[in-house]
This record gives sequence, structure tokens and C-alpha cells, in this order.
Amino acid sequence: MKKILRLEVSKILSRKSMLVTLIVTSIIFPLGMNVISYLSVTTDKIAEGLQADQTSLFIFHFIHLYLFLPVWIFIFIGQEFSKGHVNRVVFLQSRKFYFLSKLFYCFLISTYFTILGLITLIIALTTSPYELLEIGFSYYLVFTIQLFFTNLAYSLLLLSAVFIIRSPVKSFVIYLVWGFLEGMIILLMRFYSIDFAFLPIQLVRSLYVRNGIPQSEDFYSWTIHDIGTITIPILFVTFLTLVTYRIFQKRDIKALSD
Repeated sequence: MKKILRLEVSKILSRKSMLVTLIVTSIIFPLGMNVISYLSVTTDKIAEGLQADQTSLFIFHFIHLYLFLPVWIFIFIGQEFSKGHVNRVVFLQSRKFYFLSKLFYCFLISTYFTILGLITLIIALTTSPYELLEIGFSYYLVFTIQLFFTNLAYSLLLLSAVFIIRSPVKSFVIYLVWGFLEGMIILLMRFYSIDFAFLPIQLVRSLYVRNGIPQSEDFYSWTIHDIGTITIPILFVTFLTLVTYRIFQKRDIKALSD
């Protein structure tokens, strides 16, 4: 396991595109989120008691948007398929080794965005225009745990997609189209009071918003009463990951470099 972890860390630090993305993301994400959080207070005039949840929602939602976590999964893992890296690792090690390495990669990326999200939240709330705003340690703790598991679930969902599609560009395009279609379905079906939160992306989003809809009034922090809500998307992503692994084991390795 240490060998796999060192391998994935070395890839991130040695590949110029990944290292540059890491540095740029570490700068622009906190800055961007803090500007948005500040404007939501000064311009939108949200209530003092809502700023923590509003900022938390922004962090969750923007991490999963196109330029952040999806880039790390679709582009960088997809390139390993398109450039033949997968073939070499499988030839020298095994399919199991490569798949495990990508699970570790998802763990690393989820941890990175969790730390980045926590730092962003702390900065946003400690520099809030509301001078009397006080946020307890327990809020930050729940936020961190919730963000990590949501990031990991989202990473594994995207990982399954890129393992099946095997192309960085195609994966990203299909993700964009799929996300748009899910959004349209949600909007249309709400007129008929039909719950479509079981759709893949909406299901993972239900780890931090009710019904998978990223709106401020639907954001929630985990409590003991949310175990049922949390369990369903986690079981779904676990099952999807296992199915993806079985497909990867049986698929012709020559097709991986097409």
C-alpha cells in the first residue's frame, strides 16, 4: 500500500501539468470563494446566521464544478488511458495494482480538496463583515468529515465514468451533457412533484443538500438523524466502484490504448 501511495504522490509532484494545476488551484480557489462569500454578505445581505451554511454550500458546490475536482479525475486519469500509461502499469504490475492506485489517487485528491475547503471556510468566516459571527469547533469538524466523504464519493463516481469511457475529452463532454440533462430533468419533474434525487450526480449531491438540489435553503450539516440519507449514496458509489473494477478486470487491455 505504501508503494501505491508513493507512486501516486510522485506522479502529482513530477508531472508538470498536475503540479501547476495543484499550485493554481491552491491559490485561486480560496481567493474566489472568499470573494463570493464576502459579496453574498455585502451585496446580497444574507442574514448573519446563514453565512456559515451559505459559504459551506459554495465550497461543496464549486469543488465539484468543472474546473476543479472533475479536472483531476477526467483529465489526468483519462490521459493515462489515452497515452498508454495504463498498459505499462498493468503489464509491469497487474490490473488490481492499477485500480488500487486510482482509489488511492481519489483518496489523495479528496483529502487535498477537503483541506483546501476547510482553509477557505476558516478564512471566509474569520474575515466576515459580521464582527460578532462565532462558529464553534464542532461545525468545522462536521464540515471537514462531510466534505471529505462527499469529495470521495464524487471522485469515485467520476472515476467509474472515466474507466468505462477511457478518454479524457469524451469523459468530460459526456459529464457536461449528463449534468445538464439531470438538471433539466429535475426542473421539469419538480412541476409534477416527482423526486429524481436518485439520479447519479443528484444522489451524490444529497450528501450535502436535500434532494440533490444545490440551493442554500437545502444545505444541511450531518447529524445522527441523517444516517439513512447518507447511507444510500455511499452504498451506491461503493457498488458502482466494485462493478467498475469487475469491468476493468474483464476488458481487453488492448482496447485501453485505443
